[in-house]
Amino acid sequence: MPLVVATPPPNSQSALQLGLQNLSASPAVGRLYVQAQNLSFKLPHPVYELPLIALLPKPIPAVPTLATAQLIGWRFLIHEKTLFPNAQPVAAAELDASGNEIRHFNFGPFVQSTHLTVNLATPWPQFNGADHEIRVLQVLPLSVVSLWIRRLDGLVETLVPLAPSPSYLTPNQQYSVPAFFAALAAEAARISTYKINP
Repeated sequence: MPLVVATPPPNSQSALQLGLQNLSASPAVGRLYVQAQNLSFKLPHPVYELPLIALLPKPIPAVPTLATAQLIGWRFLIHEKTLFPNAQPVAAAELDASGNEIRHFNFGPFVQSTHLTVNLATPWPQFNGADHEIRVLQVLPLSVVSLWIRRLDGLVETLVPLAPSPSYLTPNQQYSVPAFFAALAAEAARISTYKINP
């Protein structure tokens, strides 16, 4: 299989169930909790955050890299158990980086777009012949969330923005790391200037 899921931390399943219970006072989470026996947690993937400074010009130009992206959590898509294996997820759950504690449940548009984009990318021919791990990369100051599809040897990395995305990115389009950095550079510089000189 060309796209593979990473192995989540060993306590992740118990942390997910405990998170459902502990946050069940929230109406949206409560609706999940009452049908917990009918839910499955699928497509575990690590979530990384890229700091804004990584996108800014360097005193000495260098090849763009995702080396400064930090692991911030583990995310699972929540599906109802049905006879339809490709049914849309109803939510996502995100654990902390250790996999021991729930961070939050997500019912927003990135839940559906993650599912749709993974299905779209799975048959792409460039992922044949070697396994590629599914990750998610966030650039929070820019409201950017992207699939980060990384070949297991680390030599090839592809970024596929999730919808909704800012106007300077095209959802579901493949970007190399340099192209991704180039697309974000102007907005990153603008936001950085604003933060320094409000």
